[in-house]
Amino acid sequence: REDGGKVITQHMTQQTGVTCDGCNLQNFFGPYFRCAKCEDYDLCSKCYDSRQHDPTHGFWRCESKYAEPVLLDAKENNASGMEQTTEHVHGRTNQRAVPKGVQQIGVICDGCHEKDFFGP
Repeated sequence: REDGGKVITQHMTQQTGVTCDGCNLQNFFGPYFRCAKCEDYDLCSKCYDSRQHDPTHGFWRCESKYAEPVLLDAKENNASGMEQTTEHVHGRTNQRAVPKGVQQIGVICDGCHEKDFFGP
């Protein structure tokens, strides 16, 4: 990718021994996504982004077999049509595609027990 005239390279790990269950691609580069409900069901980024699996299932985003995975909740479209994904990392919950100004007063997160957090 180019950024301000400089070429920036992004290191992408080859997923040796991982086969995408959506397109059967083997040993691909980039993260893979493991279904949190199904046994041994992995997707490459392309198949994950095109919803090649049950959209009500959550997924683990894995950068490599040795890195700590990140749990992504099931994808769904909210009323504004924006895709919304919840990430859980180290007991913290990160919301994407959510206006920062929406605070959940009186609500406690079941994962990290934070009260009055921002997000849906």
